[in-house]
Amino acid sequence: IEVIRSGGSADGWVHIDALAFEIDPTATLDADSDGLPRWWEETHGLSDTNPADAALDLDGDDLTHLQEFARGTNPRLADTDGDGLSDAVETNTGVHAGISELGTNPLLADTDGDTLSDGDEWLTHHTSPLLADSDADGAPDAWELRTGHDAMSAASTPPVFPDAVAVNFVSDVNPHNALPWLAPAGLAPQLHWNNTMPLTSWNTTSGNTMHIESPQQGVLVNSAGAPTTMTLAWTSPNHVWINGNTGAPDRMIMDAYLVVSDSTPASVTIGGIPFAGYDVILYAGGNYDGAVGYARLNDQPATDRWFITGSRPPETRFTEPHGSTPAKPWRGNAIRWRNVTGATASVKLFPHDNHELGIHGIQIVDSATDSDGDGMTDSWELTHRLRPDLNDAALDPDGDGLSNSGEYARGTDPHNPDTDGDGLTDNVERNTGVFFSHLNTGSNPLIADTDGDGLSDGEEIAHLPHPTNPVMADSDGDGMDDAEEIRLGRDPHLPDTATFLPQVTTSPRTFLWQVENVQVIWDHTRGHQSGLQWGDDALLRLTLRNSAFPNQDAFWVALRVVSGRVTRHFYSNYESAFSHPDNNSWDIWESDWNEPPTDLAPALGFSGHGSVDMSDRLRFRIEGSSPGSRTNWTFTFSIFNQDTNTTVASTTFAGCALALNVHNNSASWQDQSGAPGVYSLYQNDGVRVFISPWRLDESEAYLYWKDSDNDGITDFNDLLYNDPADAALDADNDGLTNLQEFLAGTLPLEADSDGDGAPDGVEVAAGTDPLNGYSLPPWYHGPPPGAAADYNGNGIPDAWELWLGRFDLAALDDDDGDGMSNADEAAAGTDPFDPYSRLWVDTTRAGSDLVVTWPLVALKHHRLWQNDSLSPATWTPAPGVPLAFGNEYRQTVAAALSGTAPRFFKATVTDLDTDGDGVSDWAEVNVLGSDRLSADSTRAPAPVDSNGDGQPDTNLSGDLVSLLERLHGATPEGGFPLGSGGGPGTVSRAQAARFLMQASFGPTPEDIDRVQDLTIDGWILDQLNNAPPTLHSTYIRSIWQDMMTQRANPNYIRSEVVAGEDRDPFLFGGNMKTAFARAAIQGPDQLRQRVAFALSQILVTSRRDANLENRCLGMADYYDIFVRHAFGSYHDILMEVTLHPVMGRYLSHVGNQKARPEINQYPDENYAREVMQLFTIGLWRLNPDGTRQLDSQGQPIPTY
Repeated sequence: IEVIRSGGSADGWVHIDALAFEIDPTATLDADSDGLPRWWEETHGLSDTNPADAALDLDGDDLTHLQEFARGTNPRLADTDGDGLSDAVETNTGVHAGISELGTNPLLADTDGDTLSDGDEWLTHHTSPLLADSDADGAPDAWELRTGHDAMSAASTPPVFPDAVAVNFVSDVNPHNALPWLAPAGLAPQLHWNNTMPLTSWNTTSGNTMHIESPQQGVLVNSAGAPTTMTLAWTSPNHVWINGNTGAPDRMIMDAYLVVSDSTPASVTIGGIPFAGYDVILYAGGNYDGAVGYARLNDQPATDRWFITGSRPPETRFTEPHGSTPAKPWRGNAIRWRNVTGATASVKLFPHDNHELGIHGIQIVDSATDSDGDGMTDSWELTHRLRPDLNDAALDPDGDGLSNSGEYARGTDPHNPDTDGDGLTDNVERNTGVFFSHLNTGSNPLIADTDGDGLSDGEEIAHLPHPTNPVMADSDGDGMDDAEEIRLGRDPHLPDTATFLPQVTTSPRTFLWQVENVQVIWDHTRGHQSGLQWGDDALLRLTLRNSAFPNQDAFWVALRVVSGRVTRHFYSNYESAFSHPDNNSWDIWESDWNEPPTDLAPALGFSGHGSVDMSDRLRFRIEGSSPGSRTNWTFTFSIFNQDTNTTVASTTFAGCALALNVHNNSASWQDQSGAPGVYSLYQNDGVRVFISPWRLDESEAYLYWKDSDNDGITDFNDLLYNDPADAALDADNDGLTNLQEFLAGTLPLEADSDGDGAPDGVEVAAGTDPLNGYSLPPWYHGPPPGAAADYNGNGIPDAWELWLGRFDLAALDDDDGDGMSNADEAAAGTDPFDPYSRLWVDTTRAGSDLVVTWPLVALKHHRLWQNDSLSPATWTPAPGVPLAFGNEYRQTVAAALSGTAPRFFKATVTDLDTDGDGVSDWAEVNVLGSDRLSADSTRAPAPVDSNGDGQPDTNLSGDLVSLLERLHGATPEGGFPLGSGGGPGTVSRAQAARFLMQASFGPTPEDIDRVQDLTIDGWILDQLNNAPPTLHSTYIRSIWQDMMTQRANPNYIRSEVVAGEDRDPFLFGGNMKTAFARAAIQGPDQLRQRVAFALSQILVTSRRDANLENRCLGMADYYDIFVRHAFGSYHDILMEVTLHPVMGRYLSHVGNQKARPEINQYPDENYAREVMQLFTIGLWRLNPDGTRQLDSQGQPIPTY
């Protein structure tokens, strides 16, 4: 090695910190003569003493190790360059010769250098990975795809676009992030980005046009590649640094940045701008996502744009912080000023509180040129994959009712009907600031929560009973935002006149806390109340805290549910409110403590039924007085029905003490979170509380559900069927009352609503759908002939075959050679593969008596018969009864040997059906697991309409139905469960449910139907091939994005930094439970999710680790390894798990270094040992025979 200086400044110098060489004189040897040098074999974990390994294919890419060596690929990676294509098909010839010989470079992910990976080109875009311009139309493939054109058709070519100029700052740390000219990049995509020379991180504080290195040195070119006279000047007071982002062109821009971390801003100035009007886009970010700063244009404070940085890896896309404010900045990395004029544009970047951030690049985009005259600029059309050379203003590609020109005017995405994701289409969000109706909301289509009240615009429009104003945070102007009013159950349309807080007077001494006009909507199909400490739960609870005791509740007033009954619940704390009458140091817990309590639901106005069960208007009141003493208060807790003018519940307490600050009227009140002047409201799932003087059932939203007589049937349905007082009647005699028909949705005057021959009541009782003519109770027309015995007709009872797990035995064969045919063994319940499990008979003489002995087979009927002639018709029971002796039966026939006439005896073992349910006792115990003394121990009996007249005339016992479901599908034609070997058949609902308990996170009616429709094998194939993976990270990223921008979704937990207004927020780890539940409950890929869960229990990481506790994004991404590879290989899983930072943190091998004993440096082997335990050596040391080695205490010895 010789280092020679070849030029440069005379006063410059070169310094070499270190120069070291490792020389291995045996590296090029090939000791085993397999064609592989020693260095290559050792590098890849092979052996230079084993010639056979040259022909192996460890990575399964159809290339031997010798072939991999010749190509320079990795024998342990099927896709060495990670482009999605196997090394075998990347032949590196430069010539495409078929799907197995693509000609691409297996060591280069982008062979043609067009910024599209070979895999994406071949597998996704179907373009040529060997040609940067597949259709030779002059436009690079990546540019055509980015702008919505056909990269394989020369007839579809984007026009030349010269109307933008952009600069990308490049660092000498990552010089490869200089953009090639043909890379489309930017929020407004363009080609021909100008790259600076690689800027040093230690002495670069300013620069100008002369620092431009490409595409042309010292010149700014436009997006068509033509040189311009525009100029560049920039300052970077804190030098230049990088965050390591790289890969796609947009990510390359996000890497290097001009650093600013103090009061001196970084700046970029572009001069000589030729456009009459233009947009300025500043690309900003930093090494830390979460830094706060603002950008300013042309030194005008009115142009300040605040944002939170978000450009470090793995960020891939540019986002504008549309609704960002200094108090509530949004995450963003592309700051845009629109319709700027003037020949010079200067942008400065300022940090907040010395946060570190910086400028990645800048772009000037013409905002006036409109080549096709359709009213939309060329740049906007190219950005949104429209045609700048064709008038397409009137088209509506996203079908939201807003034309492309309308989307252009509003700044919305013409390919997304709801740009801001708030549940309202872009068409109705007209951004006028005035709300008219749900068709003209006046809200901003780019901001999900236009008025910033904590409710998304869509939630405001959907609010019942009346929509709130999405452009006014406080619709009724009473000083409380809509979201807070809704949280407290108040009416956001009605200014509050009540204080909702206790009113205390000192002369006379009085106390009053009341909340009136409380209306409750109870959905009985959700939020089932039970199972708490006292076996009850609250429908609603209003809670206040005395601010002097902020960590404990002062009062509760509530409705609790016990065993389906509603009763009152009152609590008072002795320190902060009223004490118990019997002791000033006791709290008050007041309710109807009887089991069960008296049901107050009717008196409260509930019917007790349906999904919209509305109470009357209620008043909760605590009212008291004292003659003067703090310890002599008398007060009453009451619930009053304001509509019926009746007291529903009332309890009086006398001789109570009141907290001193309340007694003196100096107390202040707060909710459980510490918010002053408000109460806390708890609403059970399925319960909505409204505090409003207007009756809900008079509103348009709930008028349909009005139930004047509280019979559970709406007035509308009462009038429809002409009798408002018929809830308990059954006019059509189908077994359902009119109330039950209403709740089931069936016709009260039609016994069989779906016309399938089964009355509605029968279907509801059986759990089938009374509104689906194809849904019948199982075996409603009777089971198939022989179903309970030998349905497949092979001469052997099906139940015995199911017990044995074999359906392939021949009835007359004797597989164990014990003298009994398989059919006889089946009848006796013995084992056909055990010659000692058989029937036999023996006789002994006892004087003139005959003793007959045979095996005792449990759960069978045993009898001894006699005959004088062997005539089949003359067998009669022998006298006496069999008696059990151990495992035998013995029966003595008196004087059987006293005569001379021949007599014949036989013992029979037959099925016994003690409960007469059609299932033998043996089958109940050994196959079904049911109670042989109860006919319906497993389920209710099933009705049968044997004569087809539409009315059940008999029943099948519940146990027989359960056995039939095990043996056959639930269709009338029957059939063995698929996969049992018993023959063709269908899958019963019970079988489908049992299967789904194992293959999913629990059966639903829809899943059961699908398994029955596809069969078990078909369902598995459908899950393997057609169910897209539900990634946990998708949800976590969505709430992360919301947290960092609009904060419109309140349904997740995040940090609440009050002073900084969420400027450095993070997601709490508990959000992972939501991600898991969404996938497990709602994901269509149930089999994948169940397998992923199982895999996650093998290669475990945990949020209990302090490094991972609140790392939701990382934990979700780690879990998704198992989701993506659930049907793949352990090799792929282990590779990703090994390299994933979450596992690196959890098992502490992140940042491992190679062993160097000479300096006492050793790698952390924690993870390696865990993997070895799982897949090789196991947990315990073993003896040669496989048994565990034991220590001196007799305990197993761990492997480490």
